[in-house]
Amino acid sequence: MENFQAQVECLTSKIPVLSKIHFFSETGSTNFEAVELGKKGAPHGTLVVAGAQSAGRGRLGRHWDSPAGRGLYFSLLLRPDLEAAQAPLTTLAAGLGLAQAIRGLGVRELVLKWPNDLMVAKKKLGGILTEMYHSGSKVGFLVVGVGINVSQTAADFSPEVAPLATSLGQIGVTADRAELLQRLIPAVLGEINRLAREGAASLIQRWEQDSGMLGLEIAYECDGRRDEGRVLGLAADGKLRVAGRGGEVAELLAEDTTLL
Repeated sequence: MENFQAQVECLTSKIPVLSKIHFFSETGSTNFEAVELGKKGAPHGTLVVAGAQSAGRGRLGRHWDSPAGRGLYFSLLLRPDLEAAQAPLTTLAAGLGLAQAIRGLGVRELVLKWPNDLMVAKKKLGGILTEMYHSGSKVGFLVVGVGINVSQTAADFSPEVAPLATSLGQIGVTADRAELLQRLIPAVLGEINRLAREGAASLIQRWEQDSGMLGLEIAYECDGRRDEGRVLGLAADGKLRVAGRGGEVAELLAEDTTLL
């Protein structure tokens, strides 16, 4: 753990945008720590990293298994020049960056499941949790939380999670956590900066091309009922467009989805 901490803390000299790094051997949630720092005025480029999380969180309030020394758990505090209405698109942008970087390790079969999961063989390899605090109509600060399963075995996951999760190690990829962090941060920042420069249309086009989701069959919740359908793409505001079994087209805003 000491070596990992030292490797993380020297990243300010390797990634110029990083302004301050806060390392915790264990914390409840890196997102919680980053949000608290943001409320106190922490600058753009503040990074929070933990060796383990006791209360790691995913989307929809789900628990994220975060065993010590096995995964990569970090949150990046950003103050981008974005309208608050664009903030939900940052999850898609961060996902694109992560997917591109991880595919660069040889994980070609990775699918970026809308809106925030990294999947391999229909099992979860990683996830994103973004939280935004606005200042008027603009983003005041944004926290992008990331969890990547690096070297977990099935025994490292809870019995409920084990059938649904995987890790880089389980699919035959050996990765150093600090080196992976150094690879992922610029990838995430690059896509969020591109969103700020080019707007939503460019992001949506690239997400549709690169996510691996177009044409896939999924199950989803819509208007309180479960349905199945085929992914058509994204709407202009980032909603997922799905053709249901009856031919109707649904646009999903925050609903849960499952790959079939």
